[in-house]
Amino acid sequence: MYGSRVDSEGKTIQSDSGYAAAVTGERVEGNKLISIGLAEDKDGNTIESRATITFEQANGAKVRLTLFEATEPWQFDSLNKQVKHLATKLMTEEEYYAGLEAGGAPSNFVEFINKVSALLMPRAAGKVFTMKFVYINGYVSVPKYPNWIALPENANTLSTNPKYDQYTAEAPTSAESVTAGAVATNDPVF
Repeated sequence: MYGSRVDSEGKTIQSDSGYAAAVTGERVEGNKLISIGLAEDKDGNTIESRATITFEQANGAKVRLTLFEATEPWQFDSLNKQVKHLATKLMTEEEYYAGLEAGGAPSNFVEFINKVSALLMPRAAGKVFTMKFVYINGYVSVPKYPNWIALPENANTLSTNPKYDQYTAEAPTSAESVTAGAVATNDPVF
């Protein structure tokens, strides 16, 4: 409702002071993997062509990595590379592939995400990662290309690629002009 004291989850609406802003940088410490699953739309309906991997930073901010269903060979390559990069921080390559192939290899995106979640989430419990977080199109996320996650003892494997890594938010280039549809008289607008 308009003017409500609580949000849609029943929590008291507060000023921005309760909001934790995501941190960007080459080596952000203290991150946890908190969920892997199919995405949902604003009404809570499952979207079977998109998945979300959610990380929680040490300050409580949540950063989401969105994965999309692949249809082209390069999309399969990119998806498999991103997920394998995460998985190999929790297990060996052989364990990862054995887990995916157990009971039959996944035949579609939904099965793949469900298997990845069942395989990785138990192993991620209690683990803390050092990660690279960058701005992509105004949102904090992980870079498109590995190496973006490491265990704390291997944090020195993360390095900046100036061609792709942007650690500060994009600034607007110029002020928008509001001339289209402007009233050309001195009459009050209302």
